[in-house]
Amino acid sequence: MIKIEHLQKYFNRGKRSELHVLNDITLELPQTGLVCILGESGSGKTTLLNTIGGLDVFQGGTLTVDETILKKYEPKKIEHLRCEKFGYIFQNYYLLQDYTVAYNVKLALSHYDLTDEEKDERVSYVLEQLGIGRYKKKLVSKLSGGQQQRVSIARALVKSPQIILADEPTGNLDEENTIRTMSILRAISKECLVILVSHERRIAEFFADRILEIKDGEITKDYDNHSGSSYERSDDGNIYLPELTCQAMQSDENEIEVYQNADSKEEPIRLKMAWKSGKLYIRSDMASDVIFAGEEAGCEIFDEPRPKLEMEDVENFSYELSPLEMSKKSGLSWKATWRMTLENLKLLGKKQAFIVVILLITAIMLSLTISDLITAVTVHREEIVKDDSHYVQVEMKLASPAEEYAVGDTMQECYNKVLSKGKRKDMMFYDAARDLVIQADTLYQMRGSSQVIRDFSYVDISKVTKKDLLYGRLPKKSDEIVIDKLVADRFLKSDTAISGQYASAKELLGETLSINTFSKDLTVVGISGNNEASIYCSQSKLLGMVASSYSVMSLSELQKLYPGKYDNVTLQDDQMLVPQSKYDQIKSYQEFQGNQKEYPVQQLGNSSVSYEEEPVSNAGENYIVVGGFDNSCDVDYVLTDAAGKQLADQLAVGMQKIKYYVDDLEQREELVKQLQSELKPYQKMFRVKVTIPAEQQVKAYRNKMKDKTRSKALFAMIAVILSVLIIYYTIRSNASSRMEELTVYRLLGISKASIIRSFILEMLLINCYTTLPGVVVTTGVMKFAASVPSLGMNLSFPWWGAITLIAAIMLVNAIVSVIPVHNILAKPPAELAVK
Repeated sequence: MIKIEHLQKYFNRGKRSELHVLNDITLELPQTGLVCILGESGSGKTTLLNTIGGLDVFQGGTLTVDETILKKYEPKKIEHLRCEKFGYIFQNYYLLQDYTVAYNVKLALSHYDLTDEEKDERVSYVLEQLGIGRYKKKLVSKLSGGQQQRVSIARALVKSPQIILADEPTGNLDEENTIRTMSILRAISKECLVILVSHERRIAEFFADRILEIKDGEITKDYDNHSGSSYERSDDGNIYLPELTCQAMQSDENEIEVYQNADSKEEPIRLKMAWKSGKLYIRSDMASDVIFAGEEAGCEIFDEPRPKLEMEDVENFSYELSPLEMSKKSGLSWKATWRMTLENLKLLGKKQAFIVVILLITAIMLSLTISDLITAVTVHREEIVKDDSHYVQVEMKLASPAEEYAVGDTMQECYNKVLSKGKRKDMMFYDAARDLVIQADTLYQMRGSSQVIRDFSYVDISKVTKKDLLYGRLPKKSDEIVIDKLVADRFLKSDTAISGQYASAKELLGETLSINTFSKDLTVVGISGNNEASIYCSQSKLLGMVASSYSVMSLSELQKLYPGKYDNVTLQDDQMLVPQSKYDQIKSYQEFQGNQKEYPVQQLGNSSVSYEEEPVSNAGENYIVVGGFDNSCDVDYVLTDAAGKQLADQLAVGMQKIKYYVDDLEQREELVKQLQSELKPYQKMFRVKVTIPAEQQVKAYRNKMKDKTRSKALFAMIAVILSVLIIYYTIRSNASSRMEELTVYRLLGISKASIIRSFILEMLLINCYTTLPGVVVTTGVMKFAASVPSLGMNLSFPWWGAITLIAAIMLVNAIVSVIPVHNILAKPPAELAVK
C-alpha cells in the first residue's frame, strides 16, 4: 500500500523561476489494481509518478510504502525500496542502445538470485508476450520507437514487481500493441499495483480501476472507474456497411448500392461505366475522388459490424509470471558487476582507445620521472662507500701549533689510557691507505699497461671466514688476499681496456696485485660476498706496507707456513729474521771482522746493516738480526707477534688516526659515544673527531645530492599532479559521454556502489593492458640502457619500484575514476533523466 500525505515539491525553489509542481498531494493507493493519472502536459503527472517511485526528491510531506516511511529523500532507503518493490516503464525508454534486447531486459534481474537459464526463460516469456521475441538478440539501436517502447515495458515486467510505474507506456505504440500492452498491465494488476500516467482518456476509462485527474500540481478528481463493456479501436479506418444508410439501384442485370451517413449531404453520383474486352471502365463526372477499397488503399469495406475489444476478453487475457524474491543486498553481486564491466569494455570503442593512449603516456612519463627521482635519492652504498662499514675511526689533529712540543707524550698518554683500553686494543687496526695496481698481462699489445684499484679499506684476514667466500679459498700465505665482490665489481664496471678483459669477479682469482707498478706483492685467492668495500689481508703484511713499504711476517705465520721447520725458533721482541741469503751475507761479514761482540742491527726499510757493540732497543724500529728464513718466503722481515703489535702501536701514536673494527654493526654508535666522552679531556690540545667512515661517506653524498634531489622531487610532483589532472579530465569526459548509460543504471535501481565498483573494475582492467606493460617495458628499457656503460645513463629503478609505481598508478586511477562518476550519481535519477 502507498500512502501520500501533504506531499510538496518545487523546481528551482528559492529562485525567481520557482515552480510549485506538486501542491499538498494527499492520497492512498491500494495493494492491487490499475490506477491511471490523467492530465495535460505540464500538469505534474510525471513528476508525481517519479516522486512516488523514489526517482526524485520532494520538499515536504510524507511518503509511505508498506512499512517504509519517508519524510525526505533518503537515497539508501529509497534505493533498496526501488529494487525490491518497483518496476518502471519510461516514456523515453531509457535503454542501453548498444546492447541487445535480451541484455537490457535481463539487467532488471541483476538483483535476484537466479541462474542464467532461469533469467533467459523469464526474458523469453515476456518478450513473446509483447510480440518482440524474435528481436531478442538484436541491438536496441536497430529497433523502431514502438519496438523500443515494448522492450522498456518488458524490462519492467520481467521481475514481476509489487508496484509498476508506467509513464505513457503506449505513447509510441500502434493500436494493436497498445491493446496487447494494456491487456498485460490489466492482467497483472490483479496481483500488483499498476500506476499509469496517460493523456488518453479512452484508454483510462476502459482499462483503469481508478482515475486521478491532476492539474497544476493538484489532484482535482479522484474516482473509481467502472470500465466500459467494450473498447473501440481508434486506428480502424475501414468502412463497416451496417453503420451507414443504403440506397439500392437495381435492374434485371445490374445492382448498385450506395452507402453514406444518414445525416450527410454528399454530391450526387454521376458515373459512366462500360464493359470492354472483359474489363469494366469507369468515368467519373464528379468533383470527388474515386478510390478503390482494398488493403493497398488502407481502407477495406466490410459488410459486418465494427469489431470491439470486450472487457471479458481483457479479463481472460493470459499472462503468468511468478513473483521473485530479491536477494538481501540491493547491490549487484561481484559476478554481475564483472559481467557488466566486461560488457562496458567491449563497447567503449574509440573512447577506450583515447583512454589507452592517455594512460600509456602517463605511465611512461611517470616511470621516467620517478626513476630519475629514485636515482637521486637512492644511496648506492656499493658505489659510494670507501670503507668497511664495521670501522669506527678516531682522528686527532693538533689544535694549535704552539702545543706541538707536547704532542708525543700527550698522544702516548691518550693512547694508553683511552684508545687502547681493555678490548679496544684487540679491535684496533690501522688501514693502509694504499691503492693496488693490476697489470695487463693477457694481451701482448697491452703489456705494460696497468689500472689502479682504489676506494677500499684493508681488513684483517681474521674477519673473513670460509662461509663468507663466494669463490676461491682463504689465504695460507701472508701475500695472499681475499677481495670482496663489491670491490671486484667496481673494477669490472670501470669500463677500461684492462677491466674489459674480465667477464666476472671470479676471473680475478689468481691475479697478482702490486702496491706499485714495480712489484707484485699480493695474490687474489678468494672472492668474498660480504658486500663491503674491503680487501682482506694479513695484518703483518699491512704493517710492512705502512711502516716501510717492505713486507713483514710474524714468527707464528712463518711457523704456520713451514710446519715443523721453524718450530724451535724463538725471538725476542727486539730481534728479527731476514731472508737466508741476506743473513749469510751478514754472517760472512762478522767472520771477516772476527769480532763476535758486535751485533748486526737492521732498521725496517733500510737495506744496510749496522753493527753495534751492545744490543739496542726497538723503540726506534731497530732490530737485531739473529737468523734467516727460507728465501722462497716472499717477505723481507720476520718479527715476533708482540713486536708487530708494538710497531702498530707506534704507528697509531705517530699517525694520530686509529680504526676500530666492530663486529656487531649495532654497537658502533655506542663505541662512538664512549670514545667521544672519554676523549673530552684531550680536546684542548687535539681536535678530536670520532666517526663511522662509511656512514660519513653516505651522509656526504646525501648532502651533495640534496639540492639536486629537491629539484627532481619538485619535477616529479609536477609530473604526478599533471598526470592526475590529465587522467581526471579524461575520465570525467568519458563519464559525461556515458551519462545515458549511468542514467539507465540508476533508473533501474542499480546501487551507486555497484556502478562505482564496475567503473573501478573497468579502470583496473584498462590499466592491466596500459599502465602495467607501459611501466614494465619502460623499466626494462631503462635497465638495459643503464647496463651499457658507454651510454652514460645512470638510472636506478628497481623492480620493487616499478611494482610500487604500477600499484600506485592503478590506485590513483581507480580513485580518480570514481570522483566524476560519484558526482554524477549523487543526483537523483529523475534529475539525471532530464539531462
